[in-house]
Amino acid sequence: MKILHFVQSSDASIGGSLTVARALVKAQRELGMDAWLVSLYENPAASEKAVLEPFEICCAAPRKSRWTRGLLALRSLVRRLQPDVIHHHDGILWPRLACLGLGIAKVSHGHVGAPAALFFSSAWWTHLVTLMTTHHLIAISSWVAESWASSGMAGSKLTVIPNGVDRRRFFRRKADVRRAVRSRLGISEGDTLLLWAGRLDRETKGLDRLAGVSKCLSPQVKLVVMGDGPDGAWLKELLADQSLGILPVFTGMVEDPAELFGCADAFLFTSKVEPFGLVLLEAASSGLPIYAFPCVGGGSDLLEKFQAYVGDDADYTKLAAAVSQGVATLPVESQKWLGDLCSWRSAAVSCAQVYADVNMASASARVSGDILGQH
Repeated sequence: MKILHFVQSSDASIGGSLTVARALVKAQRELGMDAWLVSLYENPAASEKAVLEPFEICCAAPRKSRWTRGLLALRSLVRRLQPDVIHHHDGILWPRLACLGLGIAKVSHGHVGAPAALFFSSAWWTHLVTLMTTHHLIAISSWVAESWASSGMAGSKLTVIPNGVDRRRFFRRKADVRRAVRSRLGISEGDTLLLWAGRLDRETKGLDRLAGVSKCLSPQVKLVVMGDGPDGAWLKELLADQSLGILPVFTGMVEDPAELFGCADAFLFTSKVEPFGLVLLEAASSGLPIYAFPCVGGGSDLLEKFQAYVGDDADYTKLAAAVSQGVATLPVESQKWLGDLCSWRSAAVSCAQVYADVNMASASARVSGDILGQH
């Protein structure tokens, strides 16, 4: 069975959907599945690389002419590759229209909840087409599944498959590695390295909370912000205006985030809305106690699972003091839970069952159509 996973681009700053798609493709290929990652748009930074991963394909659709040249290019690519299943990780309309009428089973990945769209807006049309063309939707949490069900997706077409974490990458690093990484960041051995990681998006990731905590941290706590996004410049400007004695260390996107997770002492989570919370899995797998604020979505379940310290909303002083005192702990049993349930291999196996079901249903529908056509 051949599966094409569609993502918008190979630019890591687009968020968790690319991380999930890449991890699933790798795990599926390790299981012997013919899985491929298709980037819809060309990423200028990626185009400079001499070699791509062997399972990555770039459609290189031009954004400005995606409805003409892009749509035709993607449709031609799909026809040439002849997949059994198309797995959409994007939330955009034109790639779904490009695949209409090709007789291919379509799976959508619910990385976020169903959109609250104005009537006849572009988001409304995208949601409508998604409902009409999706044979099955994989939700990353019960919260996401409930959101889609309330927006019109039939319950029989919904399956919850949690994200995984690669425990071969996300683990506690040895003392010599920790010293080297901390030295590179200018952090002394006796200081607490508090890590924040994610897409720098002001509304969903709670960057105002991040800035508020930064102002209240003791000098012995060094905040490291890992990631990039549309509001990175806004955050840096806000922190500069606060006249902090010690500014956070901004790493931008890093080649291997697992190393920094493995060298940190604690993890800071400021999201206001988090459909799942992949970074929470990565932090827990790395043995980090978690400090957070209340959030909406599946992420709140993980905060409870990992016994995170959840401070009062906007009470930055209290949370900063909790970090200094080291009040949060990671339960020992969480490591077993991660190993048993939250692996990309188990997610890949669950996805394979969804593919088999929708492919069989799609094939049956084609046969029925052929028989009716003959009569």
